[in-house]
Amino acid sequence: MAMVLKSALVMLAVAGAVVPRSAFAAEPFGAEPLDAACAPLVGTFLTMKLIDGKPAPEEEGRSLISLTSGGQAFLSDSAQGGDLEFAPFSDARGAWTCSSGDAGLSWRATMVDFTFRNEMHEEQFVVRVELTGALDQGADMTGEAKIHFYPLADDPFTGTPEKSLAYVFNGQKIAVSPAP
Repeated sequence: MAMVLKSALVMLAVAGAVVPRSAFAAEPFGAEPLDAACAPLVGTFLTMKLIDGKPAPEEEGRSLISLTSGGQAFLSDSAQGGDLEFAPFSDARGAWTCSSGDAGLSWRATMVDFTFRNEMHEEQFVVRVELTGALDQGADMTGEAKIHFYPLADDPFTGTPEKSLAYVFNGQKIAVSPAP
């Protein structure tokens, strides 16, 4: 069956046929159709957390935010290994949308990740990550993260978080380096 599908896809590609995206891939749950003006946000951004307007320590201050044209959002963080104050945690995954207006591009994402137990942190949490931000003409991003921790069995969309934290960040879009 897989070979037949692969062959059909190759034949369609060779024949130059246009196949609707929905024929082979489902829209992520909760994703909204993207405004064409939002295309500059699609890609991966290297971000830096700011504390009182200054970069946070390297081991806890960098992240990668990836936004896809299909409305999916991904977050990886340099602090995922945890420390004395917080448990190790997974990558976050979710959905995003954006809008364009006189002030430029603004976007928001909702993602979920999990903390992991270790000898210092015995309780595990499901974590809702809410990101909001803007993109300027030079592909520089600014934004705010709000992170909410829920007991693992709770619903992170309707429950009451046990604790929350927030920070601001800035970042830049990752582009292919020029050829040598």
